[in-house]
Amino acid sequence: MPTIQLTTKDFKEKIFNYETETEWKYNGTLPAIIDFYADWCGPCRMVAPVLEELSEEYKDRLLIYKVNTDAES
Repeated sequence: MPTIQLTTKDFKEKIFNYETETEWKYNGTLPAIIDFYADWCGPCRMVAPVLEELSEEYKDRLLIYKVNTDAES
């Protein structure tokens, strides 16, 4: 399973709705990694292939989400 791109709306539904909740509660059922990245960020581009590999290696046991901070700010 490839990494999953999240919009702000998706984040609020699948991870945590920070507008309505005051205490942290993850909405998912599988453990997750959330990569907050920007296309212009060199280190972000360097880690992307590693996250893709991990996504395949741990499919069905771990979700890896990506949030483009420039698009979703």
